[in-house]
Amino acid sequence: MSKPPNSSDYHTNFKDDDIQIIVELLQKMMNRNYAPVHYYENDILSIVQKMKEHQYPSHITHLLSSILSLKRPPTTHPHHHYHHPHSHHSHHSHHFTSTSTNNNNNNNNNNNNNNNNNNNKNDDEKSITSLPVISDPSVFTALQLWDFNQFIFTDLELLSLTKFMFQYFELLTTYQITESLFDQFLLQIKYNYYNNSYHNILHAFDVTQTAFCFLTRGKMRALLNTDDIFVLLISCLCHDLGHCGVNNAYLIATDSELSYVHNDKSVLENHHCNVLFAICKDYPIFAQMEGVKRRIFRKRIIDCIMNTDMAVHNTYHIPRLRRLRDAHHVFRLDNEEDRMVLVETLVHLADLANTAKPFHLSKIWADRVTKEFFNQGSLEKEMGFELKPNMDAARTTCAKNMVDFIDLFGIEFFDIVGILCPDISEMLSEIHLNKQKWQEMHSKEGVP
Repeated sequence: MSKPPNSSDYHTNFKDDDIQIIVELLQKMMNRNYAPVHYYENDILSIVQKMKEHQYPSHITHLLSSILSLKRPPTTHPHHHYHHPHSHHSHHSHHFTSTSTNNNNNNNNNNNNNNNNNNNKNDDEKSITSLPVISDPSVFTALQLWDFNQFIFTDLELLSLTKFMFQYFELLTTYQITESLFDQFLLQIKYNYYNNSYHNILHAFDVTQTAFCFLTRGKMRALLNTDDIFVLLISCLCHDLGHCGVNNAYLIATDSELSYVHNDKSVLENHHCNVLFAICKDYPIFAQMEGVKRRIFRKRIIDCIMNTDMAVHNTYHIPRLRRLRDAHHVFRLDNEEDRMVLVETLVHLADLANTAKPFHLSKIWADRVTKEFFNQGSLEKEMGFELKPNMDAARTTCAKNMVDFIDLFGIEFFDIVGILCPDISEMLSEIHLNKQKWQEMHSKEGVP
């Protein structure tokens, strides 16, 4: 079998300047594997058409099309910010002052402010060098609450709150990360979350804030050292980087490039790790760690993110936690294995925790994930695939999906963690109230 051609082999064959530019872009993407493709979507589409017209090698046009397909399913998602139905954006406008003269997004807020599209890096965003400064200390206290309402903040404000969570534990100081570097790192994280209904920068923040709540209000910080907390927060923030709005099964069934790259094994989770550490090459937040420690951090973060794959929930997390519960295990700070288990568990728990948030917040997340499921179901229907029940808008509802999900993945998991970590059991117990509300809603729908 002959060696597949490399994109650089075609450099001299391209006579169109635009095509040469796009090939150079592709090379950069191949090297870094995190370039925000959505910024160049229209350019790529036009170049693909030119390539087809001029009969350039088909594998090049296929590669470009495949890269676009990784971005998100070919369907229009709603804007990724929702307003809390009982709040107004003006409630928070006094919490922040901008340190960037170009940060006009935060100065034109109204009730449509949450319609920002994080797939469009506008001119203002391109020139941002720092994040808004938090001026209201009450926001810091609110971050520790289980019912924290993130839907009244802009993306950039959420990044500022994210930085505060890291600073609260003095992580930037401990690991010698300059504030300017961390600002740029956070901006790159934002740019590499796409405009999906659910898997977007809002979800990433929610998971991170939930972990922060576990650490502070839930007193989990007493069982973890500084390294553990850094691994936990980075893993939560970055666990869905580059998510394209469809699941692993879809990527495998459609022979996506990602499924080939990762050999059909935890495709998205491998990709999330890949994107994170590609970003870290250009924004080296781990640079001041000595080599061995840096590799340990990398391994632990990879383990945390890989174990957010729902495929391992009932084969990895639940059996391990059952054994600990049955042994009446007590987590200890001086036990390294305890801390590793706890960090992995808290990342996975935070990822699922919106099912146990106060119902007015939990319902927003449920509506979002259902919309994403139904979008995938529409794509699968067009392709003639057999739809899974939770993806078929004609056979299920949001309420039914939530009852099924909580039964399958929520109740036992949350209850066991509540036994092992009693300081967070009260927060987790809210999942039982939410299940009851979903059941009541479902009973009125007339859907089996």
